[in-house]
Amino acid sequence: MGRGTLALAVAGLIAFASPAAYAQSYTCIDSPLATSCDATLTDNATVTSSFAVLPGACDPQATIVSTGVHVKLSHQWVGDVSLTLIHPDGTQVLLMMRPGISTTDRYGCTGEDADITFTDGAAAQAAEQCNEAPPAIKGTGLPVNPLSILNGKPRNGTWSLRVADNAGFGIGAIDSWSLDLPCALPSVTAFASRPTAVAGGQPGQFTFARAGEPAGALAVKYAISGSAAPSTFASLTGTVTIPDGAASATVDVVPTGEITPYDTTVVATVEPSVVYAVGSPSSGTVTILPSVCGNGTVERGEQCDNGDANGSAGGKCAKDCTFVNDVGVIGGDAGAASSAPADDSSCGCRVQGRTSNTGGLGLVFGVLAFVGLALRRRRSGRSTGGLWTKLLALPFGLGALFAARSAEAAIGTLDNVPAATLLYPTFEVETGAGTNDTVITVQNSNAVAMLTNVTIWSELGVPVQHFQVYLTGYDVQSFSLRDLIVNGKIPRTATAGQDPTDTVSPHGPRSQDINYASCTGVLPAADLGADVIASLKAALTGKSAALLGNRCAGVDHGDTIARGYVTIDTVNNCTSRDPSVPGYFGPSGDATNQNALLGDFFMVDAATNHMQAQTAVHIEASSSDVRTSTTGRYTFYGRYVGWSAADNREPLAATWEVPFTTNETDVVVWRDSKVNQGAFTCGSLPSPLTNKGLLAFDMQESATDLGVLQPFKTSVSRVRVGSDALPVTSKNGTLVFSSNMPAAAGPSYDPTAAQSFAMAIHYPASRSGKLSKFGTNVAATAVDSAMRVNQSWPPSETYYDSSTNTVSYAKVPAMGVADVSPAATLLAPYFEVDPVDPAGVNTQIRVVNAFATAVLVRATLWTDYGIPTHRFNLYLTGFDSSVIDLRWIFQKGLVDLTASAGQDPSDKTSPRGMFSQDINFASCTGVLPPPRLSAADVADLVSAHTGKASPVRFGGQCVGASHGDAIARGYVTLDLVNQCSQHAPNDPGYFGAGGTGVATNQNNILGTYTIIDRNQHLSVADTLVHIQASATDSLTAAPGNPTFYGKFVNWSAADNREPLGTAWQSRFISSVGAGGLFNAFADGKTSFVVWRESAAITLPFTCGSTPSGFPLPVRSILEFDDEEHVTELSPNLGSFPLVAQRVSIADPSLAAVYTSGFLSADLRAPVGATGGPPTDPSRRGSFMSATHYAKAAGYQVLLGGLQVQ
Repeated sequence: MGRGTLALAVAGLIAFASPAAYAQSYTCIDSPLATSCDATLTDNATVTSSFAVLPGACDPQATIVSTGVHVKLSHQWVGDVSLTLIHPDGTQVLLMMRPGISTTDRYGCTGEDADITFTDGAAAQAAEQCNEAPPAIKGTGLPVNPLSILNGKPRNGTWSLRVADNAGFGIGAIDSWSLDLPCALPSVTAFASRPTAVAGGQPGQFTFARAGEPAGALAVKYAISGSAAPSTFASLTGTVTIPDGAASATVDVVPTGEITPYDTTVVATVEPSVVYAVGSPSSGTVTILPSVCGNGTVERGEQCDNGDANGSAGGKCAKDCTFVNDVGVIGGDAGAASSAPADDSSCGCRVQGRTSNTGGLGLVFGVLAFVGLALRRRRSGRSTGGLWTKLLALPFGLGALFAARSAEAAIGTLDNVPAATLLYPTFEVETGAGTNDTVITVQNSNAVAMLTNVTIWSELGVPVQHFQVYLTGYDVQSFSLRDLIVNGKIPRTATAGQDPTDTVSPHGPRSQDINYASCTGVLPAADLGADVIASLKAALTGKSAALLGNRCAGVDHGDTIARGYVTIDTVNNCTSRDPSVPGYFGPSGDATNQNALLGDFFMVDAATNHMQAQTAVHIEASSSDVRTSTTGRYTFYGRYVGWSAADNREPLAATWEVPFTTNETDVVVWRDSKVNQGAFTCGSLPSPLTNKGLLAFDMQESATDLGVLQPFKTSVSRVRVGSDALPVTSKNGTLVFSSNMPAAAGPSYDPTAAQSFAMAIHYPASRSGKLSKFGTNVAATAVDSAMRVNQSWPPSETYYDSSTNTVSYAKVPAMGVADVSPAATLLAPYFEVDPVDPAGVNTQIRVVNAFATAVLVRATLWTDYGIPTHRFNLYLTGFDSSVIDLRWIFQKGLVDLTASAGQDPSDKTSPRGMFSQDINFASCTGVLPPPRLSAADVADLVSAHTGKASPVRFGGQCVGASHGDAIARGYVTLDLVNQCSQHAPNDPGYFGAGGTGVATNQNNILGTYTIIDRNQHLSVADTLVHIQASATDSLTAAPGNPTFYGKFVNWSAADNREPLGTAWQSRFISSVGAGGLFNAFADGKTSFVVWRESAAITLPFTCGSTPSGFPLPVRSILEFDDEEHVTELSPNLGSFPLVAQRVSIADPSLAAVYTSGFLSADLRAPVGATGGPPTDPSRRGSFMSATHYAKAAGYQVLLGGLQVQ
């Protein structure tokens, strides 16, 4: 579909006439014969709103002398919109036409909202601005056509406003609009209200005033003259706006501090305009006096001056006071000199005319963001040498680890659990003068010591370097690839035999430390020699490498950036082999099947303050699963073992869906070439990799076939959406990519299968190629597995198996694991929304239909106590997308406009694409498109989510926690359903076994969510929690077992949804010493986002009290530092007391005792508790992630989740 939560709300299109004496205002909603004052607007549609203007205070025969229009427009993509005012005689005035559209920008202003006064007196057209923070267009602006063409026409009759949406992804609703039609032009005067300005002191001031009724905003133009040189005072714009309801406005003359030996003048003179008359006086003069501060004498323009004690050294007035009785100051007499005392202490001196600012406030940046599936590291055993190791183990080792049963790990699905192999699918390192770097982190998730083999591969899949890293129990190691490739620095680790004093790889009291005799003489690793460094740099930059026999290993991009990928495997010896060498795998090989490793990586550019982060791809091994142990089956390293499955590693997926915004998203794809690629003759690149298909779906399901372009030709590719290599023309949408290739090489089970991994690096607010430093990244969603690839194109949820003559699901859901796969339910575990400030914190949720089958989605908003407050329906045609902007709900009462075929016969609201099904849900008649909430409903919803009484929904009771602020909090669930209704998941009949209730078991939807706070320059995004359903898996079908919605179905498993985890671990930083690249984080703090399951269904409660069962109890919380010291917190501190919350590490309930470390939280109820599923009454499902904030213009990083076995 494509609307995004975009509602074009011409919110109070308050028409504004140039303010005038005896002005008359006319508002649509308050005027007779009004139509469509609150009409909705779909994509590529036009709506016209009208009302009648009747005779008023002016003579009924009086004609128009001036017209103005104030437009308050809500829209997520203002560049889509045009506005036209229509006079009763049919004369049209184009007010705005797709702001930002140009020959070089086809999408226009990407910002949200407009609050603009159209007047012929403005200095510039509205379309010339596009602010990052809403409103994108504000103030006063010239209309495209002059409003003066209406002068002399009759005032009375039916006026109209035509609002048009001219592109996809941007819909909405008109709130209201109004006109101001003055009876006569106002008279504008100017004078110097503060005629004296002092260099280094208080500024002078002009006042511009209008006579008559102060209705509407009035833009006044003025000219500057006088004897003062332009360099002696701050630049003046030449335009000032007198606000609606105000009689005057002021302009300050601020001296720059440039020393002048004599007085100079600045003169402001009102310029003529068609929207006002020039009155008398029409000008004013401000005199700039030389600086005489610090001389011990109270001069004109000073309040006090205390000589040397006042900072006279250097001619500065560090403590001079503000004026109190100078010309034009309220309470003073014109021409009077300062009467303030000369003694600083008696007047409370400040810097002259200004408030002192000591040091400037740094912006607060969201550094490690919410979201993910089950976050981050188990333990940092200790920090070994090197800046990266010390720092990355602290500020970036955030997130939470899900302590799951081993049975919940699954072969053949991309669940982030401890693994035998880690794939870091891309890296970029500047080997020249730049600062690009990629930082690798690997962690041992359990107490048993592990030996690993790290292999560096070129972007064409040629292994160019490998070395061993030893990890004691719960150990973590981070290393910089720039240090490795440019400086030859290998991470220094050593097993017990090479480290008898336990100083290289020290172990903690709970960690194993053993000896690998084969590592003697190998560990600790020596730095690389100059010849190796030179060859490594050459190999990874596409140049001839001496140690490769003067052959090449990569593509020469004409720069000095090293590109490639990294793998880390568990091994049993310090081997000289890498995964491509025979003997590395097998019963007597080097690699082991220990699923113990966790990892993530960071792509850093310190010069531009860019940082991207992503969890590594966790690849599990199994020698007992037939899918990873049978000859001819696809395995991750299959190409190196002749497809014998000797590596026992699960393969990745072959089909991916990637969200994008054109010109702002880089798509990164790792691919399996299916050959053992060696070095090659320079200039003779290996054959480019082909693919089965590549489709770009826009938000209205229109598809562009890009498969013939083959943009992902190498083992690692990074391509900008909208570039020549990926020429997408839609503003945003979803890429669907299949890496399957012809059957020239591959496993016998399916020779065409070809595994891959995809992710999107997104830079919100980038325009014209300029990247925002507030970039975020989102892992793409796997639609299948290379164990059984989806051969349908476009991908289908089912496939036909010719060998059995049956139709089966293309991807069987893996129950009980935190994988990102098409799901029946999506959970946004926590949201925050400022219901007032459009630039305040907000949460946006994007939901995507992964397949061609049309679906219906029920979205439910819940308070942080877990009580549902509001629900609405979304219809998605095949491959459709929808954006739920919670600010739109809490500020405007609007949700995305969708409709099934029966409610959308013209196919305008939810248009179908060429590959998309569009069906009718008869129950949605009268429900879709959804109506907007009334003002009373919106206010009640805000009250419910801010801990106040809810009179409309809950009879004056409360349903949310009060946090002492105005921020709305809670969480959101999205379920696939078969009918439009107002039922919520807690209502009887919502679920039925096998998907027979309102909710279905279709695993068809994907989702991401973004936390945006423009005031804090924060934007982070990640996947939602994807919850699969199955009526056949005993885990989710057997009564008494835990399921996600279990308590609402009396633990009958009728919802069939997989449960969440119960125990989590997350890194934190409370305080850390400054120094090095990441000193910006020295004053940062970690906050944990936690979603928890309450034992019983929570009911509304009396305001001021606490609902039954709260605060939620915990079983245990442990805090570890980086040397494995541990403190057990009392379970009675009230940590994480709500269903949904964000809690700082500095909160008394966490009582942080270490400057940094990790938190281990078992969020089950205490032993012996009841209320949970019969199979485990104390069990409580949960989700945990972490964010880190720092004061500085610094990095923003987002990490996905790791589920710990």
